[in-house]
Amino acid sequence: MRSFDALVVGGGVSGIRAALDLAGMNYNVCLVEKEPFIGGKVAKITKTFPNLENPRESLVNNMEDLEGNPNIELMTNTQVLGCDGSLNNFSTKVLHKARFVNDSCDACGKCIEVCPEEIPNAFNGNLDTRKAIYIPFSQAVPKIYAIDEEGCTKCEECVKVCPKDAIDLNMKGREEEIGAKTVILATGYDLFEPVGIYGYGAYEDVITSMQLIRMSDTDGPTGGKISRPSDGKEAKDVGFILCAGSRDINYNPYCSNYCCTFTIKNALELKEADPTRNVYVIYMDIRTPFKGAEELYRKARESGVKFLRGRPATVKEDDGKLLVSFFENFIDKELELNLDLLVLAEASLPSKDSKDLAKLFGIDTDDYGFFTEKNSRLAPIETKREGILICGCAQGLKDISLSVSQGSAAAAKASALLSRL
Repeated sequence: MRSFDALVVGGGVSGIRAALDLAGMNYNVCLVEKEPFIGGKVAKITKTFPNLENPRESLVNNMEDLEGNPNIELMTNTQVLGCDGSLNNFSTKVLHKARFVNDSCDACGKCIEVCPEEIPNAFNGNLDTRKAIYIPFSQAVPKIYAIDEEGCTKCEECVKVCPKDAIDLNMKGREEEIGAKTVILATGYDLFEPVGIYGYGAYEDVITSMQLIRMSDTDGPTGGKISRPSDGKEAKDVGFILCAGSRDINYNPYCSNYCCTFTIKNALELKEADPTRNVYVIYMDIRTPFKGAEELYRKARESGVKFLRGRPATVKEDDGKLLVSFFENFIDKELELNLDLLVLAEASLPSKDSKDLAKLFGIDTDDYGFFTEKNSRLAPIETKREGILICGCAQGLKDISLSVSQGSAAAAKASALLSRL
C-alpha cells in the first residue's frame, strides 16, 4: 500500500491550493479527482468579480505546477470507495476508473478527427457537442485524452490512427488502498438544473448563468458571441433572473451566496461589450458582501444595466421573443419585458456525492448536504473526526477567493497536525 502524508479529495481550486501548499512544505500528497481532468468549475470561467480578471492563466499555471510537482501524486478519474483508521493511519480505498487512454498519449488530436460519435458537451453546458474521445479545453490537465464510455460505440477508429498505441478500449478499472496521515475533503459543489422554472427546458432561449459564461468564452460554443440558441442570432435584449432555485422553500431555501455579484458581473460584461444592448436584472434583494462587490454593483447601474425589483410571474414565448411579466415593487406597477435571451442565476448545491462521502469518512453533513464543521465560527475547516479537514464549497458556498483561502487554511492545519506526529 502506497502511503502519503496527506490525501486531498477534489481537484478544484480549493483542493489544488491545499495540495500545492502541502507539497511546498515538503509533505507527500495524493490528490484524487473523480473527473478525468482537474480545475473544477473555475476552468469554465472567463472573468471573475469584482475586477473582471481572467482566472484561466493562474489556474492553468497551478494545475501544471501540481502535475509536475514531485511531492504530489495526481489520480484523476478516481472514485473514493471507503476510508478506515484515524489520524496518522487512514486507509482509503479508491477505484481507478478506466480512462481507455494511457499515459503515452501526447494529445496529437488524430483520434478526434476520426471519432464518429457526437455527444452533448457538458463542459459547455450542452450548448454544443464534442466527440466521445475528448479533452475539455486546450490547456486541460492532465493533457491526456479520455473516452466517455457511455458515448463510445467502440468502433476502434481512434485505435487505428493513434501513433502511440495509447488507446485501449478493453481497459478495466482497478482498486487500490492508499495510506494517509491526514485527509482534506475539497469536493466542491454542483449546479441546480432549473427545469420547469421560468421556461427553462421549455424554451431554448432560457439559459443558465454557467451556460452564458461558456457562451462568452472565445473558445466556447459560440466563439464569444452572445446569441440565441434557438436561431443563432445576436441577443440584443437580455434579462437575468436572480435566485432561480435559491431562497425558495420548494427547491433550496438557502442563499447561494455569490450569485448576486456573479450576475452583476455578467450583466456589466454584456453592457460594456455592447452599450446598445438592453440588459435587465430582476431580483428580490441584491446581496453584495464581497470586497469590491458594492462598487461593481454601482458601476453596473451607472453603465445602464437596469435593476428591477420583483418576482417574475410568467415567462412565455411569442413570435420568437420571450415575454417576462412581473410586478415591479419600487414603481408599484406590472411590467413586461420583451427579451431575446433570458439568463437564470441558478442555485448552487452540495456535491451530489457529499452525503455518501460523509458516511465513508465518518463525518456529518447539514440538512442540505454540506459537510459539517467542528465549530462553524472557530473551527470551520475541522470536522468531528480528527485528521479529516474540509474546505471550499464542500464546507459551504463561497466565492473563488474564499475557496482558495480555505484550501491554504486546510493545508496549514494539516501541517500543524502532521508536525505533532
